Amino acid sequence: LKLICPRLRNPLVPVRKPDSENPAVNPFRRLSASQVNAWRKCPRLWYYGWMARLKSPLPPQILRGNAVEECVCRVLRESPTLISHDSKSPMTTPLAEDGSPDWDSDVSWVGPGLSPLPAASAPSDRESLQAWALARADAHFERCWESAIREWEASPNRVGLAEDIDKEEGRAMVEEAISLHMDQVQSCFESGGGPDIDGWRAGNRQKWPAPDGFPRNWETPHPAAVTGSVTWAEAWEVARPWFVDPDAKSFTQTSVHPEDWFQGEYDLVYRWRGEPTIVDLKASIGKGDRSGDYLDQLRMYAWLWWETHEREEAVSGLEIWYLGTGTVKLVEIPTEEEMSS
Repeated sequence: LKLICPRLRNPLVPVRKPDSENPAVNPFRRLSASQVNAWRKCPRLWYYGWMARLKSPLPPQILRGNAVEECVCRVLRESPTLISHDSKSPMTTPLAEDGSPDWDSDVSWVGPGLSPLPAASAPSDRESLQAWALARADAHFERCWESAIREWEASPNRVGLAEDIDKEEGRAMVEEAISLHMDQVQSCFESGGGPDIDGWRAGNRQKWPAPDGFPRNWETPHPAAVTGSVTWAEAWEVARPWFVDPDAKSFTQTSVHPEDWFQGEYDLVYRWRGEPTIVDLKASIGKGDRSGDYLDQLRMYAWLWWETHEREEAVSGLEIWYLGTGTVKLVEIPTEEEMSS
């Protein structure tokens, strides 16, 4: 069956939901990477934060990170084949009752109703494709920034002022993220689209597809699909990572341990090579006291991926993208012996 149907081969599922009606563990009592790191530093710190619920101050740097990640994901969701650089009608995602993307519904999705742009407007190289992506970032950034400010100001734990954060610095971080993503797109282009390019051209979709404006059950080939050599427009579509849909409600796309006691939420999962690479976005330069925690967080995510894939599929890469410097930190992948222990 795996040979006959490519959908059954290596599903690379980034989300595992527990039984909401009969969870093995109270959803509010599950562990997370943040809790583990806090406990390792000081059990009393963990107790105050997660048992007594005494939350630490929330500085305005948080809003920068939220705005940057949302803007990046909104750009990644769009398509240069379907959305012009100056479009005023961005893609949106229909949501189910719990606030998660309504993948199993075939209505209200934007993608199937869009007509392809003229072939002459398609990006023909990295420069033109990156220019399109940056134009889309400009189309989204202001709204993402204002939304992040409203969310931060609604928190009773906030400290400081929104004006303490440089908006242009946030916009520059979005540009760095897009440039790093374009490195993936270029690698995909130069690799001929990766091992699953034929399946993608035939219309095959994964159980948890990367947000792209189309429902899960959509077998019509994407408008960017062609025959022959891979195009830059195709590489953008194929290289698109899985990420938390920016329209979805918070914590609706986490991955939960099979026994329900641990959960995590990946930022980006690149799957075009046939093996997953987990990427964590950091709107910083990586010199703070928490930088060491980021390494442990990514290694725990590698373990969580392994556990949620029946201990048969391991990640091939772990990366932290520091958007303040535009650099990539490669994180050592834990061995199977480490993950088992």
